[in-house]
Amino acid sequence: MISALYTSLTGINYNSRVFQQSANNIANLNTVGYKGGSSQAGAFISTGNVLDLAINGNSYFVVEDANNNKVYTKNGEFTLDKDGYLVTPSGLKVQGYNADSSGVISSSLTDIQIDTGLTSPNKTQNVNISINLDAETETYTEGFSIENNKAQNYNYSTSIEAYDSLGGKHSVTAYFTKVDSNKWEVNYTTEADDGSEQLIQASSTQVLQFDENGELIAGATETISFDFANSSETPQEILFNYSAGLTEDGNTLSGTSQYASEFQLLGLNVDGNATGNMVNMQIGQDGVIKGTFTNGQTRVLGQVAVASFTNPSDLTGLGGNLYAQSQASGQALIGGANAASGAILSGTLETSNVSLASEFVNMMVSEYGITAGVKTIQATDEVMESLLSLKNNK
Repeated sequence: MISALYTSLTGINYNSRVFQQSANNIANLNTVGYKGGSSQAGAFISTGNVLDLAINGNSYFVVEDANNNKVYTKNGEFTLDKDGYLVTPSGLKVQGYNADSSGVISSSLTDIQIDTGLTSPNKTQNVNISINLDAETETYTEGFSIENNKAQNYNYSTSIEAYDSLGGKHSVTAYFTKVDSNKWEVNYTTEADDGSEQLIQASSTQVLQFDENGELIAGATETISFDFANSSETPQEILFNYSAGLTEDGNTLSGTSQYASEFQLLGLNVDGNATGNMVNMQIGQDGVIKGTFTNGQTRVLGQVAVASFTNPSDLTGLGGNLYAQSQASGQALIGGANAASGAILSGTLETSNVSLASEFVNMMVSEYGITAGVKTIQATDEVMESLLSLKNNK
């Protein structure tokens, strides 16, 4: 009889835990990324917020708790705090790999911190240019000059925007003068920065020499010095390269030529940039974070890490939608997102995988189990009282 009591008690305790778990699952029905006792993925919903992330797979995001322990979550409802750290709704810092000012991603796992401030300026050092100069155009016997602030004695011109070491922008114009049948002089000017629009000619000249087939054979590269006003570096040297093999938007361009066709700018690439504020952020399926800035630059800022487990269903629940690895789950394999771990979906959240109908059924079944256990105890108690009564009546 005593064993019947303990057996019933065991059943009541088990069913009570099932009832409590189902109640907890129902309470977290709308909790982002909540797992109701299995690792099965929930549905994905689009939010349009670039920092809302989901993983299309069984991997987890890595965060650091208050004790500097690595814990794991499916809730990708992230934001940036006042210091630029990527954090969870409860303020835990998301783990990943930061990038340096050149966009090179570190291999060290750490708190992801996004610098949303001004980017540093970069001075212009290289101008790669590809043009066609009309072989049939007139030849000038007098050299290029500036008279009354106007350029004289040139066939064609093209302008670029160059940046000094402080990020200041300067207009540089290249004037092409045909001085012989296969020979062209290139003179460069810039405008004064005092508002007078006074043309200032560079001290040196570039000479382009072509063969009888119109191919550039000499003078393809030349370093030209400019005295930009308000620059911390004077003079500033810029290398002008008219060589073949320029590439733009994935297409290989022909080199500078002298053919019997109109002047044409075939390709232009100028380095350098002003300072810029970040105006947009994107997070790729590999977790790589990129920022777009007002100066037209796009730079890699970091990468979100994910953790994979051999048996994710055996992770230890810590509450608050956080999990810790266990002996049964296996060691966390942490790295960037890939085909094996599952792609990261930006602007998307994973809903809970709780089935409301299943949880109500579980609660009903466990309630019946608790009721049956209680009645078994009551019946056992009645039998024992009867037996004691018989003994006392003897």
